[in-house]
Amino acid sequence: MLGKIIISIMFYGFTFCNVIAQNSEIESSEDKVQRLDYTELRPWHSAITNRDYLLYIAYPPSYGKNPEQSYPVVFLTDAYWSFNLMATISPTLWQDQLVPEYILVGIGYADKSLDYNKERFFELTPNKERSEWANKQDFKMGGASLFLKAIKEELFPYTEKNLRADATNRVLVGASLGGLFGLYTLYQAPNLFNGYVMASPWVLWDGNWPVKHVKALNAKHQSKIRWYMGVTEFDKLRLQDGIKALHEMVLNQPNPSLEYKFNLVEGMGHSSGCIEIFSKGLCFVFNMAK
Repeated sequence: MLGKIIISIMFYGFTFCNVIAQNSEIESSEDKVQRLDYTELRPWHSAITNRDYLLYIAYPPSYGKNPEQSYPVVFLTDAYWSFNLMATISPTLWQDQLVPEYILVGIGYADKSLDYNKERFFELTPNKERSEWANKQDFKMGGASLFLKAIKEELFPYTEKNLRADATNRVLVGASLGGLFGLYTLYQAPNLFNGYVMASPWVLWDGNWPVKHVKALNAKHQSKIRWYMGVTEFDKLRLQDGIKALHEMVLNQPNPSLEYKFNLVEGMGHSSGCIEIFSKGLCFVFNMAK
């Protein structure tokens, strides 16, 4: 039987501060919680990064009824913040038949005592930022290449062996630094995923690293890739400007093997805008328009 993840009745699934999830004042008795059906948590150790992760997994309702069927997989970064949002969005898209049923695999950390905001700077950044701010930090940066290698060589085989994952249909979803990691992956190994969804990717990293390396998108891909990127009206202006600059550069160097769509979300901010970007992005990359 599939497990269930217990969350507080106050929705904390997508907030970029880890407040409610570990608030000891919130009671966890049975009458105070809401359960997410068809979900489970699995520990996963990467020998490549030598780090312990926690996989947040959500299955479609048909998973248990069709033991021979394989499913597309949506891989999600920053699962400790984003998983509950995605696990709530997914059934609405399935119900309306806007996307195929898929398995959601969010990647988080096994140790709840960690400062997630610091830890993620290792997995999700392509290099150590060269700035006064970076020189003052006490956490690791620039581990994206190792993290991507771990996903390719360890996590993909794990999901295919244990979750009935379809190796031919994968999507990567991320926001902020998770979106930066999406850009890094799209530049370095685009065909690892069929689709990419990026919400307000942190293009300001290391003096606009994604803009400086945008020519990587000129490479021909083995198969067509679909990419959806969005930014919000209330994102920091310099982040908006950086993403819009990247957007214009993408439009000016079209690649026939890359289907691309951009969205400016009005009336939303860095966290709240993910609701629309994730939803519309998944519809775009799966391309099941009626």
